[in-house]
Amino acid sequence: MIEIPEQAASLHMSSVILWTNGIVMVFDDRGQQMPAYQGYFEAVAPRINAVFRGAWEYGDWNRGIISNAPLPMRAH
Repeated sequence: MIEIPEQAASLHMSSVILWTNGIVMVFDDRGQQMPAYQGYFEAVAPRINAVFRGAWEYGDWNRGIISNAPLPMRAH
């Protein structure tokens, strides 16, 4: 796996989506996925929260809905 410097990731991370199945997808400012920050919420949330200051989005794949409402995203 390629290590991405945290400063570089924070500059380019533009969208973080938590899906109803617990999977997190992260996209950069060009719409490209950032695989190093994707996976199950419990595993990736601390890494994402360390560099991302935007609002997380919530997605329901079956309904085709993505909420723009910010959600409190802190893994325990």
